[in-house]
Amino acid sequence: MIIVPEFDLKDPGHASLDAKAVEPQLPSVVNRVEIPYADDPPPAYNAPASPPPPLSPSLAPPPPLDVRPTNHFSLSKPDGRIRGSYVIDPSLKIPAQMLAPLEKDETEKTRRNLSLHTHDGSIDANVWVLSDDGADCKCRGRVRVNVRTEDGNVGLRLHSTAPNAYTPRTPIQLSLRTADGHISLALPRSFTGPLTIRLADGRKRFSPAFSAATTVFSESHGVSRCFVGDFANSGWADAPGDWTGDEAEVVSDDGGLRIEFDDEKREKEICREEERSENGKGKGKGKAKGLFGRLMST
Repeated sequence: MIIVPEFDLKDPGHASLDAKAVEPQLPSVVNRVEIPYADDPPPAYNAPASPPPPLSPSLAPPPPLDVRPTNHFSLSKPDGRIRGSYVIDPSLKIPAQMLAPLEKDETEKTRRNLSLHTHDGSIDANVWVLSDDGADCKCRGRVRVNVRTEDGNVGLRLHSTAPNAYTPRTPIQLSLRTADGHISLALPRSFTGPLTIRLADGRKRFSPAFSAATTVFSESHGVSRCFVGDFANSGWADAPGDWTGDEAEVVSDDGGLRIEFDDEKREKEICREEERSENGKGKGKGKAKGLFGRLMST
């Protein structure tokens, strides 16, 4: 408020003043700044997208503590069965004098990380492939596994130490063959790559979980050509000849084949344990109820 001084309006020395003339001329537009109070809600903003749910860990068995890791291991027998557990660490450097002679189809660059061969006998093997988490995916070479017998059944269970399919791991190149026998094969659930099956006289069977994850492209004259995993996003179709991921070829000249994932048996065991636990709880409650009823009736 502006106080207008009192003038003697009759005084000729002073011009008459109009009260409106001394009022300040305020602009017609006033900028207002609102000061938020502590109780006011915060300004609206776009909340970041919630992260995806964590992936469930693999139920595959861990490597045995009593088996030392090795690399470029070769076991060849003229006859007799092969049975054992093997932990392959592709990062291990083995002195040349400790290595077996190269096979005819091998070079130093393509030397197999694991080779099991018997001329007359069955093969039963558990194999763990350790992953080099520090290596770049493009620089991570494949682990070559070769298992073959001329006369006998083959049971091979391949395990990876990667916890799930989205964790980088060492790719596996598998060659499995028996001239006369059945094959039971378990692959890591994270296995992603082409699978070729050659059965001269036998039928193949996939577990439900493995069948759901496998695309079969053709079946002709005993040869099945498949892809395990996400074929559309794998990149394999763009350059099959340059593929450096997982790959498997399974051959039996006289016998059948069954394939599943390596953690399926563990899943079944857990389900059975849960069922037994639930049944045990129910039985316990029933017994307690019966005992309580008998006590109350006395």
